[in-house]
Amino acid sequence: MLLQLHQVQEELEHYFLKYQELESATQSKKSVVFLEQEADESLSIHAQLIQADNEPNGLNINLINLQWQEHSWSQYTLRIVSSDVVHGQVKLSLIRLPVQKNKLLPLRTWPPQTADESGAYWEIDTDLLANEMISSRFYPEDIAFLHALFEQLPSWLKVLEETNNLKNDDWSDYYQIIDDLKVAVDPVYELQNELSE
Repeated sequence: MLLQLHQVQEELEHYFLKYQELESATQSKKSVVFLEQEADESLSIHAQLIQADNEPNGLNINLINLQWQEHSWSQYTLRIVSSDVVHGQVKLSLIRLPVQKNKLLPLRTWPPQTADESGAYWEIDTDLLANEMISSRFYPEDIAFLHALFEQLPSWLKVLEETNNLKNDDWSDYYQIIDDLKVAVDPVYELQNELSE
């Protein structure tokens, strides 16, 4: 009975933390939606809650209880940038994966690091992926994670878009960015699977 009581207490704490996340996000006027777990277990990346915060040139996305293979993160943050100016040039097809607070990162590869006032981040774009993969500097696990992320992101964004809580004229840009990155990642992912068979 004592063991059962502890289990119930842990579950209550788990859902209380989720409630706090939801309440905090609502007060800060973020868009918040719960995600249904996919029935297809072949999809190796899942999240239970997604929070999005719209900014002038991008979308900040917080994934709560992100799970990938045997790894899990209580919160994982990424940013889709619809347009960005780097060294005087406009760059498109860009996803930033900031350094997470707990230092537990999905990717083993460290692409060329940049930093701004918000701290260090990975800058994942089509050119970077192409250049890195040509020199075989990405670990196979990294390609698998990016493939899973780009497979799931469109459906997650669709859920956000359908809530109508997040007014944004850039939805088509975000989908295009993900498509551009998938074009770079998918052939390498498929080749990896062929070689491993």
